[in-house]
Amino acid sequence: MVLSVFLSACSTNTLKSGITGTLQYGEGNCVFDASFRTYAPYSGYIYFVNKVIADTSSLSLNELFATSDSTKCTVGEFTQKLEVGIYYLCIKEYPSLNKDNIFTINPNATTEQSFWIYKCI
Repeated sequence: MVLSVFLSACSTNTLKSGITGTLQYGEGNCVFDASFRTYAPYSGYIYFVNKVIADTSSLSLNELFATSDSTKCTVGEFTQKLEVGIYYLCIKEYPSLNKDNIFTINPNATTEQSFWIYKCI
């Protein structure tokens, strides 16, 4: 019994680094100035794609999503434990790896960041 308690204490759930934030999503015509864009809190799965893996592999975005950490974003809010590194925050509705959705996870710290993703249709 003591052994099983000790083993459960060594699980990876003790990771102290991660991200908490908000995600606003919108879509529409991009002909007009960005000030005309409207956003709403996003609800759906979000993916955290490691920048080193994305930049050095030949995987498609769907393959990157399948190998990345993900979590459910509810009414625009999310929290995820992550290893130290640089990541892209992505959603399937607008799969894009760009400077607007990049963030850094530092050791023993929680990154707080807000994201706005707009899909031109």
